Amino acid sequence: MSHNSTKAFTPIQRSSSSHRVMADVLGRFGYRHKGIYYVRDRYFGGEPEHLGHELVAKIPTFSDDFKRWVDRARRIISKEFHMLKQAGDEFFEDFSYDELGDTSIDVSDDDFKEEDWYLEGFHPEYDDDYAGYDMAFHPTFHPVDLKGNSWTYVYDLDNLLFTVEDSIHFRLDNVPRGADGFDKYIYADGLGMLCRSPLLPADYIPDTRLILPLTPQEAEDKRTFESSMLIRIDASQWMDDIEADRALAASHKITVLVAEGLISGGYSILTSLDWSYDRTIQRISKEILTAASSGGSCSSFTFEHQCMEQWVTEDRDPFYTTEHRSCTMFWFRGRLIVLTKVLHNEDRFKATVGLVIRRARAFGSNECVAILWSFDHVAVVVIANNKVSCSEAIPVVAAFGQDEVRLKEALGLIAHYLPLPCSQGSPSFICRLPLDVVILVMDYADSESAEHLGRTSKALRHEWLRRPRIGPFSILKMSDDDDDGFMAKDQRSSGELVRIRLQPPKCVPYFQYAADLGRKQAVHHDVHCRARSYFPFSRIKYQLFVEKYS
Repeated sequence: MSHNSTKAFTPIQRSSSSHRVMADVLGRFGYRHKGIYYVRDRYFGGEPEHLGHELVAKIPTFSDDFKRWVDRARRIISKEFHMLKQAGDEFFEDFSYDELGDTSIDVSDDDFKEEDWYLEGFHPEYDDDYAGYDMAFHPTFHPVDLKGNSWTYVYDLDNLLFTVEDSIHFRLDNVPRGADGFDKYIYADGLGMLCRSPLLPADYIPDTRLILPLTPQEAEDKRTFESSMLIRIDASQWMDDIEADRALAASHKITVLVAEGLISGGYSILTSLDWSYDRTIQRISKEILTAASSGGSCSSFTFEHQCMEQWVTEDRDPFYTTEHRSCTMFWFRGRLIVLTKVLHNEDRFKATVGLVIRRARAFGSNECVAILWSFDHVAVVVIANNKVSCSEAIPVVAAFGQDEVRLKEALGLIAHYLPLPCSQGSPSFICRLPLDVVILVMDYADSESAEHLGRTSKALRHEWLRRPRIGPFSILKMSDDDDDGFMAKDQRSSGELVRIRLQPPKCVPYFQYAADLGRKQAVHHDVHCRARSYFPFSRIKYQLFVEKYS
C-alpha cells in the first residue's frame, strides 16, 4: 500500500466513446469510512461509462434497502480494518491506533458469511494486494506514474456521497443513472480541472457544508435581527441604478465578464471548497469580490500592474472568531466584508445580519454598509440614521449555469455597493489643459500610468473608469451592433478603431473539452486576468477576438 497524492486533470487522454475498447484506462474504487479510504484497482475499463456505471448500479434505490446497504458496508469495513491491523499492514507503520481514533464497531460472526465478503469486494483470505482493499488517507492515483489516464470512485460512508476524482460529489442515495447518468454531469472548468456540471439538478447536489447549531451569542444575534425593524432592499434598486448609468455600461459589462470568468474558470475549486483552510478561503473571496467590484477589473488585464487597493483585516476582537463559527471580517473600500460559510440557512442568515447590527451599535456607527459573502450567496446590510436595511441572500456560485438573472443581480449588488473610491460626486476638473487633451494623454499612456493619472481628480477617475483597458485596447463604448462586443482604440496602431469581444472560459463536458484542445479555432488573443490574492486564478484564460471597424 502506498500513500497517494492528488493528480491534475489531463483531458486530452480521455475519451467518452462507449465503443472504445476497455483498455489502458485504470480505475480505482472503494469506500471511505471514519476518514480512511479502502481502495482497490481495476486495470482496464475504468471510465465512468464502464466502471462508474457498474458501481452506481450496486447502490440500492429504495430508502430502506439503502440504509441497510450502508450499515452493512460499515460493519464489514470495520472488520477489514481489524484484520489488516492484526496482519501488520504497512499502513499502521506510520500511524498508531490511537492516532486513527476509535474505529471499533460491535459485530457478530453471523455478519461475515463468506458470500457477503465476496459481494462487497472483500475476502477474508487473500494472498495478494489486488484481491483485497488497501488502506490509504487519499484515494487518487499518483500523477507521475499514470499521467492522468485513470479514474477514481469512492462510496463515502462518512458523508453519504458518491465521489468521482476526489472533487465531484453526488448524493449517495440519489446518483444520476441510466441514459442521463452521472457521467453526463462531469465537466471541465476553465482551468481544465474536472468539476460537476453547473447544470446538475439540485436533487443530486449534496450539501457538504455542516450547519452547526447556533452558539448562545449567535442565538442572541438572531433575536437582534428579529427585533429590528428591517427594510428590505430589492434587487431592482441597484440594478436600475446600474442600467441608468449608460456612461459606465462598458465598464460594468467588463466587470461582469471577468467575474463570470473567475467562477467558470475556477468552478472545480469553488464547488469543492475545504473550509478548514481559512487562508485559501479568504484569498479566493478577495479575488472574486475585487474583480466583481466597480472598476475592479479595469486593470485586470495588465501584465506588470500590482493592485494598489488594500484589504484590511479586522482586528481579532470578540466579533472576529470566538462568537461566530467560521466567520471572518475584512474592510474593503470602506465596506465591512463578512465571510461566512452559510447564508441560505434562515437561522444562519439572521444571526449574521444580527452580528452586523450588534457590531455597529457597539462601535457607535450611525452608518455602515456590510457585504455578507459565502460563495454560494451574497447579501448586503445597510445601516443609516438608525435604520437597518438588508437584501435577501442572492445566489452567486449557486446560480451559475442555473439562473442567469439571479447571477447578474448578485454581481450587480457587489459592483453597486463596492464602488471605486473617489469616482462619485462632482466631476470638477481644474487644469491649464482642457479635459479633452488630458483624456487623450490618458488614452495613449500605458495602463499603469493611466490609472495613476486617474487618481489625481474625480473627473479623471471617472474617465478612467468608463474607458476600461484590455491590454493595448482602450474601450470606448458598447458596440452598436453586438450586445457582447465593444468599440475600442488599438493603441498599437495610433488609435485605430476596432471591434473587440471578450469571451470568458466556459465549463464544458470533459470529452468536449478534450476535443476543443485539438480543434482549430478562430484567430484570437489569449489574455489572463491578473490575480491579486489567489494566484491559481491567474492561469484562467479569456479569449479576445479583434476585428477592424469598417
